[in-house]
Amino acid sequence: MAGGSSASDSILPFLPPLVSSSSDSLQWPSKMEFALKALARGPVSSKVDCGEELCDCITDMREQIGLAPLSLRSGKGLCLYFDDLITRAAASGFYEAVLPVLADLVFRMPLLLEAHFKQAKGSVPSEKCKDTKSTDISVKLRLLCPQQAGLVLLDQEFVGSLLACAFFCLYPSHGRQEAQLPYMNFDYFFAGINGKTRSQEQKMTCIVHYFCRISEKMPQGRVSYERKVIPQPHSGPSPFPFYEPDYSFWNESVALLCPFKIFEKGMIEDEKLEAVEVDFANVYLGGGVLFSGCVQEEIRFCINPELIVGMLFLPALANNEAIEIIGAERFSCYEGYGSSFTFIGDYLDVKPRDLWGRLQTRIVAIDALDHPGENQFHCSQMLRETNKAFCGFLDHSGFRGYFEAMDLSCTTRCLSNQLRGEPTKPAQDSQCQENSNVEERYKEEESMCGHVNPASQTMNDVKFYRDSASIELLECSENVASGIHNNAKCGVTGQGNPMHVAMPNRSTQICKVGIATGNWGCGAFGGDIELKSLLQWIAASQAGRPFVHYYTFGDQQTQRLHSLTEWILKEGWHVGDCWDLLMEYGEKRVNKKVKKGLPDWILPEVLEGQTSSGLITYEGEDEKGAIYRQ
Repeated sequence: MAGGSSASDSILPFLPPLVSSSSDSLQWPSKMEFALKALARGPVSSKVDCGEELCDCITDMREQIGLAPLSLRSGKGLCLYFDDLITRAAASGFYEAVLPVLADLVFRMPLLLEAHFKQAKGSVPSEKCKDTKSTDISVKLRLLCPQQAGLVLLDQEFVGSLLACAFFCLYPSHGRQEAQLPYMNFDYFFAGINGKTRSQEQKMTCIVHYFCRISEKMPQGRVSYERKVIPQPHSGPSPFPFYEPDYSFWNESVALLCPFKIFEKGMIEDEKLEAVEVDFANVYLGGGVLFSGCVQEEIRFCINPELIVGMLFLPALANNEAIEIIGAERFSCYEGYGSSFTFIGDYLDVKPRDLWGRLQTRIVAIDALDHPGENQFHCSQMLRETNKAFCGFLDHSGFRGYFEAMDLSCTTRCLSNQLRGEPTKPAQDSQCQENSNVEERYKEEESMCGHVNPASQTMNDVKFYRDSASIELLECSENVASGIHNNAKCGVTGQGNPMHVAMPNRSTQICKVGIATGNWGCGAFGGDIELKSLLQWIAASQAGRPFVHYYTFGDQQTQRLHSLTEWILKEGWHVGDCWDLLMEYGEKRVNKKVKKGLPDWILPEVLEGQTSSGLITYEGEDEKGAIYRQ
């Protein structure tokens, strides 16, 4: 294939079956092309104007590329939705205006694939990874295999084409289970539409609404999909100044715990400040979104359908891995959860785009222990959960050097020169002009978080690197990475051993991107809310994040968190302090020496409604329902 490589070839067996033309480019089989062209001309040419005809059309296309016919249950669900569950006007609009665009996207998928491989840089030598086995960085579409960190950058139009292929159920299933890949076609999704499970119908409406939106106006941005890996000891050189943390890493940490704010109202996806938004993920990305699942992860994938494309090439997660997706656009508004989930209208995503055209929506998928019971209080299980969150919350781009592999515009050079104090050339385009005010925007947003403006830092001792979404300046990062440590400035917790290097504490922390999370691993997964919240707090603080915004979704079990987190903040605890406390509590809980929950065990006086000079009282709530202290 023109423009291919061994890395990009790894994805070909999992794409819809294509054939090579005489010019060595990929294309659909001739009969498939004929069917897609007819469908793209509209119902007058294709005769597809009802659910049964659509079902037959999908079956015919699948057979043209050697796949089995659509199942009877899938066909019934598809017919039921378009013939009975939506209005005739809505169905006619889909057949006349949307389906032809989807057919055209599928028809052009081979061309978009070729263009993607030609436009994405094939490989860029990385100084960050010069000691590893592979010194090349690629952003091309490929399998991001387990224990192999990497990033894929796709145009939104190409993402729409890949999703249209999933809607038409054109992906082969052979080999996906062996590769630990999630299922990618919509046939089981269709089969779940039965007139009884209303949430499945509403999920379908979100997907159809997405296709309606891109048929009206195709988004012109990009989406990145990153597999994040913190290497295990003895797995070879690490790009970080540490390997997967052990007990002593956390025990010896001197990083201060970052601000922690609890919201009784609101949702993670509605976070107003710049933040990494946590997906309470299944070990297989997307969970049951293409089946009948309808909890936090599945809902997020329905309102941001571009997330689904990551399921094509991202295998199951290991304990030291996470997935971060930046730029997935939101298209739908909703209410409810689980069986009450309901699509309620269009959503216009007005978040700004970064230098690479990605919307500033950052979603990190981290999978928690499934129904751990009392085992979750074992030290080993707490270590697993903390490391999992830390992997997701830590920004990897500066360590991995991904953005050296992207097509950097003059904007990047302008910002780089500006932050180094070097002369900046006049802006060459509108994007340069827009980003020339980066320090002013930084000043405004940092004041909202109560943190230091990078412009006030001394540039001579600061290393610049490009974050996946914002600019971060980490003091002493060169010294930390090289093992030359200064405990006072860099917060090193070991004796020169990279295993025990702490990330910069709040005194040097000027990252503006926080964490928006909630009851991760609780609910359907059965985790302890108080424990999981503190583990996430520890991980976010160690990762250098400036704040944690915790959304409780109205869960009454989180009421005791208010007292606990406020008291800890007032006492000025470090990460190591909180870790030691959790280890002590876990040991007592496992040995049945204590049955109380964490807040009852730590702050009995507060929880009994008493106060003392060392404890806090609450004065009210802000407009978003967040508890605050006067």
